[in-house]
Amino acid sequence: MGTLYSLMVLSATGVLLTIAVSDRLEEHAGLAASLGLAMSLAFLFIPDPIDLPFFNDLLSQAFIVLVLTISLLASVYSHSYVETDRSRFFGLLCLFALGMAGSVTSRNFVLFYVFWEFMLIPSYLLIAHWAECPKEKALSIATKYFIFTHLGGALMVVSIVTFYMTTHTFDLAQLRFLAAHEATWGLKLACALMVAGLAFKVAIYPLHVWLPDAHSEAPAPVSAMLSG
Repeated sequence: MGTLYSLMVLSATGVLLTIAVSDRLEEHAGLAASLGLAMSLAFLFIPDPIDLPFFNDLLSQAFIVLVLTISLLASVYSHSYVETDRSRFFGLLCLFALGMAGSVTSRNFVLFYVFWEFMLIPSYLLIAHWAECPKEKALSIATKYFIFTHLGGALMVVSIVTFYMTTHTFDLAQLRFLAAHEATWGLKLACALMVAGLAFKVAIYPLHVWLPDAHSEAPAPVSAMLSG
């Protein structure tokens, strides 16, 4: 699976669209984003040239295809949906997809966390700038989303450190093997902290208070990606 090529296309498309100052690119930003996302899907079928810290199993492949497909559909739908600052919107949408794609394929806990937290930046900006409500309310909603997901991120950091102190590895494949054969209290604590951290992000009750406002006021394509 060509995870490297796919992530490179997403990052290049996202950065170029986000910093673009060309009126022509502004006009065709939606097409550029859709092409970039379609190319990232196609590049998944080209094997990576070197061994990388990404999973290459059927589960990871299914999730990254799902993430990129939802992102592509969101991009296509956004062509007629977004009227202002189109280039930055589509650039951030691609960067959001990059964070999600990296998260579901990372084989290393540190790399997973980097992609997971990176995901927060474009999603926060997409909610804050393009929310379907007055600007002050949009910033309030985006800030609530930012704070709650960062609280979850803090628990995830503690969990990752606990995993490493218990097993001396960040490799998820090794951790899976160790957890199956050595269910120590350290591993149980690390797992509990990770579940609690993820609960903030996926808005499991009673940690869901950010979700109703963020999903109802965010642009429909962004809400679809948050749900996906």
